[in-house]
Amino acid sequence: MMDTNMSLVEEPGFGGCSEPIPTEASQSGPPLSDLARDYEQPPSVATTTATAPPGPPLPSLRIRIRRPVPRPAEVCDDLPELIPPLDDSDSEPDSDDDEAAAGPQLDTVQQSRGPRRLILTLYDRLTTIANSFGLFRQYLHRPTFDPDRFVPQDDLAKSLAQHFDADHDSQDSGPAYLHDNPTFSLLSEWQITGSNEKSNKEMDRLVTDVFADPNFNLEDARRFKAQRVASEIDKNEATTSSFFNKFSESSVPIEVPSGNPDIPSRTFQIPGLHFRPLTSLIKAAFAHPLAAQFHFSPFKLFHRAPDGKEQRVFCEIYDSDVFIQESNEVKKARNPPDDPDCRREKVVAAMMLWSDSTHLADFGTAKLWPIYMALGNLSKYVRALPDVGAFQHVAYIPSIPDSVKTELLDWYKRSSKSKSKTAQQDIMTHCRRELMHAVWRMLLDDEFMHAYQYGIVIKCLDGVERRVFPRFFTYAADYPEK
Repeated sequence: MMDTNMSLVEEPGFGGCSEPIPTEASQSGPPLSDLARDYEQPPSVATTTATAPPGPPLPSLRIRIRRPVPRPAEVCDDLPELIPPLDDSDSEPDSDDDEAAAGPQLDTVQQSRGPRRLILTLYDRLTTIANSFGLFRQYLHRPTFDPDRFVPQDDLAKSLAQHFDADHDSQDSGPAYLHDNPTFSLLSEWQITGSNEKSNKEMDRLVTDVFADPNFNLEDARRFKAQRVASEIDKNEATTSSFFNKFSESSVPIEVPSGNPDIPSRTFQIPGLHFRPLTSLIKAAFAHPLAAQFHFSPFKLFHRAPDGKEQRVFCEIYDSDVFIQESNEVKKARNPPDDPDCRREKVVAAMMLWSDSTHLADFGTAKLWPIYMALGNLSKYVRALPDVGAFQHVAYIPSIPDSVKTELLDWYKRSSKSKSKTAQQDIMTHCRRELMHAVWRMLLDDEFMHAYQYGIVIKCLDGVERRVFPRFFTYAADYPEK
């Protein structure tokens, strides 16, 4: 017979939930003995129980009750929905139409939210044969003009005879004095030429080139002043040279903070900016004889080794991935409102710019900050030649004059709360930086911005009109802050 003192204890089931089962001492239902009868005992146990001496009490019986596991709720998937076009209205749908908008038909969605403007780009690829070096090109679009077919060898490198003739012609020219007084000119030229350390050889050159010159006058040499003569030479070159006649002159406004929140900023005018519009320079470059060598269609350059292995080669601006990307973008550009049916070829003018400080003349201390421009459509082997005229002078950034600098610092000292020299140096650095940005704001005028968006119609040297889009590719510059 099973011991009636046995208790039932429930172990935690699935999910960690358990409830205590009352024992025989505390429950009011049927006794535990009736519950224990439901469990069969082996016959050997029942037979030996009557004769065997009483042993230790049996351990308490543990019954594990498993509770039903709740099934997860069914998952409801939301069907994907097309993204509305950018030019749709931003109005919200009415609440009454929510149910109707929840499941639209496919043809309705395509009709109401489909693309309204499709751009189909066709690629007429062309692969050239490899040359003797194993180089060949892959054009995404068949080029309308191949400039490399007409490049003579003399345009790639000068022969020794050409260099000798150029030097000989320059030496045959007569003496040109930079100053009205030949004596002053001879002394100034000796000062800036030759070695910086005046050795015995330099003194001999002074005697032979200056004192022995038939135009040297001893009376004029007695009243020679180097600084005064250098300033006079600078003024003479500025008035007689026709170079700056091609430029427009203007003043550049810069805004200078007062250093005091209670005092507003002030605008100062920096005079002496000489510049030319960017659009006129691009038109002049396409009218130059070098435009016959411009590349309008980009390509990828490859090298094929003798074993047949091909490798990409980067050599010029017009065979780079950036040029190819920009060329594809301008081909998809919209036509201007005044010429909506334009069918001209759209090409890229790859602008490359440089700027750095330089002296205006060989004499004196006058200097400006020039900005040069060249077009990357021309091969670097031609563009880098010193006498081909591939570089254009865009602008000459002026320095802050001493008079403006004095007025600016006096105003800043009266207005600012900081009177330290460091603050004055910082405000001058700010002015030079603002001057650089103000100059570029003037260069990027409305005409250039219109050309950047819609292009310029230019008749090229092959007689074909093309719509040229200017794009900036490189700019090597240094801020004139110090």
